[in-house]
Amino acid sequence: MNPRVAAARPRKPPRRPPDRPPQGTLAVAGTVVVLAVGGAVLTRTLDVGTVVDAAATADPALLAAALAAYLASWPVRGRRYGDVLAPMGHRCRTAFLTATVFASQTANLIVPARAG
Repeated sequence: MNPRVAAARPRKPPRRPPDRPPQGTLAVAGTVVVLAVGGAVLTRTLDVGTVVDAAATADPALLAAALAAYLASWPVRGRRYGDVLAPMGHRCRTAFLTATVFASQTANLIVPARAG
């Protein structure tokens, strides 16, 4: 192309990207919608009286043992995740890994559909 012709052509002003909401707004809005729908379904289907009666009639020692076993399993899951990441050179604290596993499993409950 002739440089004089190219220089003589008027240049178009650069396009501005369309105005968009701040990053993360859609994620927050989606989370609020999912929590609202989940709360509505929960209040319509859960009989709180039955749950309270079942907890009141349960053996307190067995209930405490089950709760302790459940709570102790979370740091174990976090540490196991750390063992998976360690060969790749990623070292993280158990508390962070436990929170990561908790967030991951919570997301799996909220978003049941998986691609693949």
